[in-house]
Amino acid sequence: MTTVAETVKAKPVMLRRPVVVLDPGKCVQCGRCSYYCPAGAIDVRPQPTGTCIHCGVCAEVCPVNAIDLKTVNDREKVVKPSCVLCMLCVRTCPQEAIKVVDGVVKITPMSIKPDVVQCINCDLCQVVCPTGALKRGPARVRFNASLCTLVEKCIPVCPPGTRKRLGAWTGGTCILCGKCVKVCPYDAASIKTLTWDGSISEERCIKCGTCVEICPVKIISLDALRMSVPKVDLAKCTLCEQCGAYCPRDAIPVRIALTPRKTVGGSIAINKDVCIGCGLCIEAHERAFPKDPALELVEGIARVIPGKCKYCGACAAICPVNAIRVVKVHNNGRRVEIR
Repeated sequence: MTTVAETVKAKPVMLRRPVVVLDPGKCVQCGRCSYYCPAGAIDVRPQPTGTCIHCGVCAEVCPVNAIDLKTVNDREKVVKPSCVLCMLCVRTCPQEAIKVVDGVVKITPMSIKPDVVQCINCDLCQVVCPTGALKRGPARVRFNASLCTLVEKCIPVCPPGTRKRLGAWTGGTCILCGKCVKVCPYDAASIKTLTWDGSISEERCIKCGTCVEICPVKIISLDALRMSVPKVDLAKCTLCEQCGAYCPRDAIPVRIALTPRKTVGGSIAINKDVCIGCGLCIEAHERAFPKDPALELVEGIARVIPGKCKYCGACAAICPVNAIRVVKVHNNGRRVEIR
C-alpha cells in the first residue's frame, strides 16, 4: 500500500509565478505603461523626435474627434475629413510628429520596431541582496527602502535590465499592481502565471550545456556523456527564464516574458595537444544537426569544417578531456563560453 508520505514525495513539484506580459503584436510603444508604472519596472526605448509614438494625446485634445486612437493598431493614424485645422494636435504632440501639409494634417508614423522591457518578477535581485532590502513575498519581491544601502548588486543580475538606481534607493521590480494593464489602450499588457516542473524536452534538447552556463544560481547540471537531459534543482530555481530564453532549441518551457536570445555568431577552438580523437564531438553534432557535418577526424584529431560550425556547444559539452572551447554570441550581445 502506498503511504501518504510516498504519494506526496512522488507528486511532481510545480513552480508558479505571476508576471506582467506585453504582447509585441499589440504593443505600439506609446509609453503609457512605463509612465504610469509606480515601481519603474517597465522601460520603453524612446522614438526619435518627429515620429508618432501612439501616445494618444492628439486624439484626446481633438475637439471634433477627427483622430481615432484605435487606428494605432494599424500602425497609422487617420485624420478624418471632419478636421477643422484648429492646430491643437500640432501644438500638443510631444514628439512634434504632426504637421500641416497643403492644408491637410499629416502624422509621421513610427520609424522603428517597438522595444519594451519589463520586470519578469524573478527572484534574482533578492537572492543577491546582501542587506535583506529585497524579500520574496507570496506573489512578488518586496522592497524595504530602509534596508537598502545602494550596494547595487541587484542591478547587473536583472535578466531584462529593469533594475536601476532611483535616487536614494534602487527600483525597477514589478509590484503587480496591474496599473499597466489598466492604462494600456490596446490590451497589450496582461498578467499571466508562469509554471514549470523542471522538465526539459528529451526530443528537442541537444545537450549543448548552454542552460548550465547561463543559469545565474547554478542549479542546472549536465552529464553529456550519459546523453541525458540536464537536471534541475527545482527547489532553488528562481524562474528567471534565462535558461528558456537562451536554449537554442526551445527545449525548456520556462519562458513567458523574456524574448528569445538567438545565437548570431561565435568562435570555436580545438586544442590539438589535448584531443584524444574519440569522435564524441562528431557524434554530438550529428545528433544536433543530422546530415550537416561540421566536424571531422584528420589524422586522429578533431577538426572544424570551415564555415559549418553553428556554435551550438554540443561538441564542447561532451568532450571528455575539455579540448574544445566554444564561445556563443547572442543577439543581445551576451557571450556564453562552453567547454
